[in-house]
Amino acid sequence: MEVTIRFLHTSELDTLSNVYLLEYPKVKLTINDFYEDNGLLVSAYRIDYLQDDWQFYTRELFFSKSPNVSYQNYSAKWIQGGYHGGTSDFPIIVHRSESSTLTTDKVLKGVFSSGDIIYVIGYCSNSTFISLPDENSLNYEVVSHRKENASNVFSFKLP
Repeated sequence: MEVTIRFLHTSELDTLSNVYLLEYPKVKLTINDFYEDNGLLVSAYRIDYLQDDWQFYTRELFFSKSPNVSYQNYSAKWIQGGYHGGTSDFPIIVHRSESSTLTTDKVLKGVFSSGDIIYVIGYCSNSTFISLPDENSLNYEVVSHRKENASNVFSFKLP
C-alpha cells in the first residue's frame, strides 16, 4: 500500500491531527443507461455487492469527451451522497435515477455543448470522501486517492 500525506507549513509548529486509511467498498457499479431529460441527467445502473458485509459508499461520476474517461482524466464530475447495503443476494437495480442536483446546468454547463458525445464512468468510493471540506480552505492537500472499482464507460449525446 502506498500512502502520501502532504500539508503546508503555516507556523513554527504544525501538527497533523488525523490520518484516515479507508477501505474501498466491495461493490461493482454497472451503468446501463445515461441521458439528458429536460435539464436533468438521468441514469439507470446496477450495484452488486461483492461480499456480505454492510457497506456505506458514495457514487462518483466523471464526464469527458474522451472515451478514456477516468477519475484522472475528466472534464466534469459529480459526487452523489451515500448508499448502503450489504448482501450479495440482493443487488440494487435502478431503472431511472434522477436528482435535482444532477442537472445539465450544474454539472455540464460551460464544459460540454449541445451535440457533444459525452462519456461517463462511475466509481463507488468510501463515503468519507464526500464530507471533506473544500481543499482551498485547508492547510493540507487531499491527494487524489486511487480508485480500483471503475464501472463500464457509457456514452450519450447531449441534445
